[in-house]
Amino acid sequence: MRINASWHALFCGLAVCSIICLSPLRPSDDGAVDVRVVSVKVERVGHNKASLSLKLVNKSSRPVFLAGMNVVRPIPYPVFLEQWWADGGWTAVAPCMDVPPPQVIRLDPGKELATGYNLRVPPPRSCGMPNLQLEGRFRYRLDYFLSKKKAQKYLLSVYSPGRQPARAHVALSEPFEIPAPNE
Repeated sequence: MRINASWHALFCGLAVCSIICLSPLRPSDDGAVDVRVVSVKVERVGHNKASLSLKLVNKSSRPVFLAGMNVVRPIPYPVFLEQWWADGGWTAVAPCMDVPPPQVIRLDPGKELATGYNLRVPPPRSCGMPNLQLEGRFRYRLDYFLSKKKAQKYLLSVYSPGRQPARAHVALSEPFEIPAPNE
């Protein structure tokens, strides 16, 4: 009888510990983070041009930090445009990053930022991008950080050989298509 009671106590203790330690309802160390990238407008403006608009929405209860520029208004940069390739999966096709983004943008809880692209095919030769075509599936990808310090570390590491880049969180839009040109 004593052995059964001991095993029962041990089993109950392990069950309670596993529920507490492994519970999905337990808050994570960084809090609940919900950053969304939403495609707002996709418009074909010519045979080899498209105009794309998107917004970044922080649905979290905490601020997040993005690379970008604070000129007249905050402009997140880069927000990657990825294209689906049957033989290679999602591949970034824009922007052509020749200079690192100079600043950190704070996106407060409940706030959003709007930005966009004007795509032209072919892209500049210096980009070294794959054969970009305005047909097929696309999505946006945003790297963001939970602290200003991590975002600054990212900015320092973008073009510094040997530096370990900061680990970014990633937000992805739903896939979308660019409409065919009006002939």
